[in-house]
Amino acid sequence: MTEPRRVEFTMLGRTLVIRTPEPRDYIVSLAKYIEERTTTLKRSGVKDPMTALMLAALDITDELFKAREEGPREQADVSRRLSASSPSSTRRHRRSRAPRTPRGGRRRRRSAGRPPGSRPWPRTSSRARARA
Repeated sequence: MTEPRRVEFTMLGRTLVIRTPEPRDYIVSLAKYIEERTTTLKRSGVKDPMTALMLAALDITDELFKAREEGPREQADVSRRLSASSPSSTRRHRRSRAPRTPRGGRRRRRSAGRPPGSRPWPRTSSRARARA
């Protein structure tokens, strides 16, 4: 990590100096974001600049907390989806499925060398089975 250095910037008409390892451009962009949010609140009717600044800070903190809550939830959702579609479960699922016939039954796979339409076992009628 880099050594903290002095960064000077202006926010809401005041010059501030802080010590930070972050680059100056990053700190200035943060200050600009806070200033924009405060200006938006002033336009909506907040007269006192300090009140506008506190409301902007509260609003930004609310966004941060909501983003932190969503992060683990989204991560758990992604993990759940990945485990549900793991290659082993997909492979197992594919092997157990046989193509369906137009009437909804399962179609048997033909073995090599057998002519199409021939059956691997002799078909018996229900009467023949009842007699046996």
